[in-house]
Amino acid sequence: MDVYLAVLTSPDVQLAALALLGTTVAQSLVALWAAISDRHWFVRALAVWGAVALLLPIRAYEPALLFAISSASIVAILSARRYWQARRREARLKPLGIPTKTAVRFGLGDLFL
Repeated sequence: MDVYLAVLTSPDVQLAALALLGTTVAQSLVALWAAISDRHWFVRALAVWGAVALLLPIRAYEPALLFAISSASIVAILSARRYWQARRREARLKPLGIPTKTAVRFGLGDLFL
């Protein structure tokens, strides 16, 4: 048991664990930012793919593939959740006559008049 404790407390193992944990946290934070941000979709997609591409120079192909798939799924799930919450809020407020915020204020018919 003392051998395992010595291995776990060695600086080399601690540094490797910190690097793995830091990479995971950074990738997850980029994916969460992209999912909840109001920036243009292309900027968010570029940030996610840029974070994944940062893993390629260190030859971390398998983690890059894992983060590419999981980041895209996190963004898709949280975006769908936001969409469904907005629809539910709109359905709840519409019968009361309370105006809801819409993405498009005027239709094409209004613009071409």
